[in-house]
Amino acid sequence: GNGRLYQLLQRKDNALKRREDLLENEKQDLRTAEAALQSRLGELQKLRDQIREMLTELDGEREERVANLVKMFESMRPKQAAAILEVTDDEIALEVLERMNQGKAGKTLAAMDAQRASDLAERIGRAALAPPEEG
Repeated sequence: GNGRLYQLLQRKDNALKRREDLLENEKQDLRTAEAALQSRLGELQKLRDQIREMLTELDGEREERVANLVKMFESMRPKQAAAILEVTDDEIALEVLERMNQGKAGKTLAAMDAQRASDLAERIGRAALAPPEEG
């Protein structure tokens, strides 16, 4: 009687101890995994900040290049500026014309091929009427 009960309790106690050990190991594994995730998250946040910095620098450099282009076009005669802007990429031509002194931009458009000038003027007008971009 008592011997068998004792053995049964002993077996249950051993099984419980094994389960406790397993759970303890799993908890430790989870802590290790969590620490690794926290570390990785920190690295990713650093990387994100570096990328943001680089993008800000690029925006600054681009801004400077566009400003220089605008100065260059403003210093040209309208016919010269028109001849170049007629064959320039639309986005660049639009950005330059939008930033140019209005009088000079108008004279430049007037010196352009009528169809090209009309297309650019229409797009400048649309951009002026569009709601500002979020960001």
